[in-house]
Amino acid sequence: MSQLVVKDVRKLITDNRQALESLIPQSARHDCKVLNILEQIEYQIKFGRTGGKIASCEPHSIASAIKFCCQLGLEPGYGQGASDVYLIPYNKELKAQTSYIGEIKLAQQSGKYKKIFTRIVYEGDAFEEWVDEAGEHFSHKVDSRGNRDDDSVLFVYAVAIDKNGDVHIKTMSKDQIDELEKKTRKGNSQSPAWKDWWQAMAQKTVLRQLLKTLPRTKELMLSESVDNELIEVQPVRIDPPKRTMDAMLGSTPQPQEEAKEA
Repeated sequence: MSQLVVKDVRKLITDNRQALESLIPQSARHDCKVLNILEQIEYQIKFGRTGGKIASCEPHSIASAIKFCCQLGLEPGYGQGASDVYLIPYNKELKAQTSYIGEIKLAQQSGKYKKIFTRIVYEGDAFEEWVDEAGEHFSHKVDSRGNRDDDSVLFVYAVAIDKNGDVHIKTMSKDQIDELEKKTRKGNSQSPAWKDWWQAMAQKTVLRQLLKTLPRTKELMLSESVDNELIEVQPVRIDPPKRTMDAMLGSTPQPQEEAKEA
């Protein structure tokens, strides 16, 4: 991406800052700022591992990624550690995809839960899950001496405690997660997110399977709808440069009431 294009994107976003800020959910406006999102993307272009690929993306897709972050009230961070949103370059298109941490924040923004989290059970850990007349329960004792890599994963589970104190649990084995990933991919191979961050994507998958059984917000449904659009990498058509807000931001897939994919 040339410096001219970077300046064009920054000018577009700053000129339309008020319109973009109006997209941020009320519950997230204290933590999510339009200019922060823009600066974080520019930082990743300069210093991130995939900065060169992001820099080659079309300006309208960068603007669309910023718009998507605003709609969810999440920021991509500076590419260090686990971000709320991953910036993933597909050919010449920049896509924004929520992490499991971002999904947790979306659920917490709804005000429906006291606590929500996801954890991985590795070989050597002791894990039990049971149901009795008092509800759902689990016990997880961590063996910190064991391996914590992808090959050592046994289970992934997610827990949500709602406002009434009721506990909701979803557990999936590694084989179940891999099978679901294969069923929901549209191409012949894993997406870059699954290749690079299997454990994080597995946590997101199990968390999402849990949240499907509970009341969801429009932001969670939007995140899922956009993810489903990202599974297959499509050829990109390069159009002549445009300067209008609509052309640069493009359209964002609308959330479906009954999203079927992981």
